Amino acid sequence: MFWREIAPADLPNLTLARHSALVFLLESDHREKLKMNSAAIARRLLHHFTGNSAISIEKDVFGKPRINGAPLHVSISHSGSCLVLALATANVGVDIEYVRHPARWRSLYQWINSAEDSLCGASEIDFLECWTAKEALVKAIGCGLDEGLQSLSIPAVQSDAYRRVEFGASRFWLKPLPRWKEMAACLALEELSVIETFFLPDASQFFAPSSHAAN
Repeated sequence: MFWREIAPADLPNLTLARHSALVFLLESDHREKLKMNSAAIARRLLHHFTGNSAISIEKDVFGKPRINGAPLHVSISHSGSCLVLALATANVGVDIEYVRHPARWRSLYQWINSAEDSLCGASEIDFLECWTAKEALVKAIGCGLDEGLQSLSIPAVQSDAYRRVEFGASRFWLKPLPRWKEMAACLALEELSVIETFFLPDASQFFAPSSHAAN
């Protein structure tokens, strides 16, 4: 799996079939503009797949985005100069991160993990993959970060394969996404899905002054 470059003109050629997920990565030096336009970008992508220009995205009390007007699911993550947006036919959560506090990642890794879930001699990438997996799962569950990353048990596995995680009566599938420069990303899905990943190189063409922010 890799980030396949795609132009906006090619978006109509993509399909979002049942049991599938499409993940889009955008990068811009204008970080705040990218974040402010994330909801508009999501709506534009949804319009391509549904043909419904009136489609809307609302947030529940925990901040989880929900789509009105189509039986689809969306999740958005910002970090540094990047925006990742996932569209799926099943409940989904996505997260992308880089090491923002190089002196603290080891203590953070120990804080969010029990001893049995920790890798011996964990690296920065191991930490990022653990953090993004847990945050993607929290987003898919829709409980908000109040649930606490340290309360979620995800056994450490040095593999890019799907991992099945139980949460109450629900079952989720975790899949690391391709790395992007110094960043790691992960997808959490409530049903096993075929995942495609795309890079949209010119993020500025999605910027619109009338767009509303997705926090």
